[in-house]
Amino acid sequence: MTLLIAGDSFSDASDACSCDERSVHRYSWVDLLQQDYKIQCVGQVGASNYDIVKQVWRARGWTFLVVNLSHPLRASSYVPPPKRKDGLKLNMKIAAYFAQKPNTICWTPFVGYESISGVHYQPLKRFNEMYNYKAAFSCTNHHFTQEGNDMFYRWIKDQIELKFASALRAKERL
Repeated sequence: MTLLIAGDSFSDASDACSCDERSVHRYSWVDLLQQDYKIQCVGQVGASNYDIVKQVWRARGWTFLVVNLSHPLRASSYVPPPKRKDGLKLNMKIAAYFAQKPNTICWTPFVGYESISGVHYQPLKRFNEMYNYKAAFSCTNHHFTQEGNDMFYRWIKDQIELKFASALRAKERL
């Protein structure tokens, strides 16, 4: 089983830390997840939902998708950008697409997706430098503190095990 992780800076596994320059060291929920699963991570800092679709389409050989949706108003970095004039409408359409995909966990740290069933809102505000100024001084990666990365790792691992177990049971019934 290979997990594909796609998204913006909340999922980017590159060596570049997505925290403010005051951060203490690198510590990542993606790195923790690699201890349990085979991971392919294609998340990129600054990615819009349209960019995230491109990340997923280019990836090969994955079984399960963990995708974090970007801010609902973030525009694409692709040139030329998508032809849609309403970026919010496009981002909502993409969110609905990911939320209904099988073998996919769709989450976001941003408000705005509440009307879409299947999108998990996980801001971890107390441990997220985007919401809590004090967290910037102990941020380790993905805008989270070490405790935030630990909490998110446990949450996403539980989600993966729940979703994957049900997929296995369905496969066994065939």
